[in-house]
Amino acid sequence: SNGEAKPEEAALVGQRVRIWWQEDRKWYSGKVVSWHGGQGEVNADDADSDYEGWYKVRYDDGDVDWEDLDNMRWNLI
Repeated sequence: SNGEAKPEEAALVGQRVRIWWQEDRKWYSGKVVSWHGGQGEVNADDADSDYEGWYKVRYDDGDVDWEDLDNMRWNLI
């Protein structure tokens, strides 16, 4: 990666999404609050390098988790 945020990746920040959790067989809704893009990270100053390319999602139930949306089922809502 050259460390630059791709527009479509950074553009998810602030959007509402629903994410399929296979282990729960259930959709969970929340808001994307940051994206970790390495050198081009967006609002991700507390992220470590393990989460590069991942999104921080604040779920409606109050949980906040880093998610690898490239490898999950999700939709904008």
